[in-house]
Amino acid sequence: MDKKYEIKLSIKAKEEIGITINRDDLEIIHIYHKYSKDMLKFVFKASKYEDAIINNEPQSCEIIEWFEIDKLPENIIPGINFELENIKNRKYYST
Repeated sequence: MDKKYEIKLSIKAKEEIGITINRDDLEIIHIYHKYSKDMLKFVFKASKYEDAIINNEPQSCEIIEWFEIDKLPENIIPGINFELENIKNRKYYST
């Protein structure tokens, strides 16, 4: 992974949910290419992290909770279900 993305990911994780993630603990598990916006989205899995997860952006997210992949709530961000289904089915790239 490029060093600048590592730094951005680490900063965002600390800012948004209060955790510290080390580069060696990250794995890319999905890439989503949205042609209409000329965008690539990389989804990472952290095998471990430091500190407790907290909601530092309550204006954007009411609550942070863990869910089983097969028992997701109805009110998640549109499009996330599509990405999670692909991850669950080990499809590493989608459009």
